[in-house]
Amino acid sequence: MRKTICLLLALGLLLSLTGCGGAEPAPTPEPTPEPTATPEPTAAADMEWGFFREGTAYEGRYTGALLHGRPEGQGVFTGADAAGELFSWEGGWSEGSPAGDGTMALEGCTAVCENVPTVGVYTGRGRGGVPEGEGTFTAADMDGVTFTYTGHWAAGAMDGQGTLCWASENRYVRSGTFTAGSFTPTWLEALETIGTYAPRFTLSEAQRSFIGEHPELWERETHQNYLKSEYRKTYNKSLLLRKCFEKPELIEEPCWIGMTSLRVLRAYTVRLGEHGFTCITAADGSYAYPVRLILPDMVEGLRRGQRFHAYAMPIAFGEYTTVNGADQTCLVLLAGDVHISQ
Repeated sequence: MRKTICLLLALGLLLSLTGCGGAEPAPTPEPTPEPTATPEPTAAADMEWGFFREGTAYEGRYTGALLHGRPEGQGVFTGADAAGELFSWEGGWSEGSPAGDGTMALEGCTAVCENVPTVGVYTGRGRGGVPEGEGTFTAADMDGVTFTYTGHWAAGAMDGQGTLCWASENRYVRSGTFTAGSFTPTWLEALETIGTYAPRFTLSEAQRSFIGEHPELWERETHQNYLKSEYRKTYNKSLLLRKCFEKPELIEEPCWIGMTSLRVLRAYTVRLGEHGFTCITAADGSYAYPVRLILPDMVEGLRRGQRFHAYAMPIAFGEYTTVNGADQTCLVLLAGDVHISQ
């Protein structure tokens, strides 16, 4: 009996040590979860934003990509500076400012026009908030005349192919090559620019080809050596000044004609880029056939009534206003060689 009691006590002790008794084991406590951080926004819609561009602060609204709470990547901004001048930009952003390529509209944009910094309105392509690529700029010059440039830009300046025109009939329309804000035309572009002012003319494809095929007729150090031999091969002796007026269709075929004893009515010089021209309004001895002679040379000091001879290519008929205010039709000629009486 005593042996049985000892066995029962030992069995009870073993059960208590192995947890097999009737009591439930204590639950293991679960770890406390760490607080979750709010994810940083990667895009904004109509967010207030401001930045500096070329020393000017702009405030407005931004929609687009974000990084660390600032515009980064692609986005759109519309705003204004303290003076109320508008600026919009749709394109690249970096560290909260316009960067890379985009499209912009900017009031108060400063551009160099004929070597003069001018403030106006720009619309077009840009890079980093500065005009770059194709765009249009409108402003007023120092005389208050409105002008518009449409064409290519580089680093905020007119650069490449473009057209610069004024809201005035008394200005040349400059169309061609621009470099760092200035008109730097080729010789042919300069000649065609002269045709944008009365008497107006345009060159035909045949005339352009003729000019290109005979550069020796134009690219000369002097244009006052009358009857040089290189002109004879394209000289049409049968085409007279009178015949040009009687049958205007005769001038459609490029050729050279000779004219003697023309009289100067008035003259002026013009420089376009590195190219200089003298424009002479003249007439024959009877004053029956007025002409506008364009000479690719700068000749100063021409006097009214002064006589000269010329070889020239007829270009077109055009109209101009005389000193008396009358409209006059004249034959426009491109001169290759002249001899001016002293």
